[in-house]
Formats: sequence, structure tokens, C-alpha cells
Amino acid sequence: MVKKLLSEFEAYDLLKQYGVPVPEHAVVQTAAEAAKAAEKIGFPVVMK
Repeated sequence: MVKKLLSEFEAYDLLKQYGVPVPEHAVVQTAAEAAKAAEKIGFPVVMK
């Protein structure tokens, strides 16, 4: 039985803790935050 549902980003964080390679990601709400996250992650980036 499922005890907790994870969002996509929570699942990425959990997988990363166990050493599973996952793409870098960020949740942003503004264009400025997106630009800052892209600089941190590195180019190229994909947004959805």
C-alpha cells in the first residue's frame, strides 16, 4: 500500500539521496529566478 505520494521534484531529491543519477532541476516562479537557476545548473537547460 502506498503511504505517501511524491511530487516529481520530491522523487528526484529522494533518488539523488540514494545515489541514483537524476538531472539537475529547480522550481521557479519568475523569469529572474529561471535565469538564476539556469546559471547555477549550467547550459543548455530545458524549461517546462
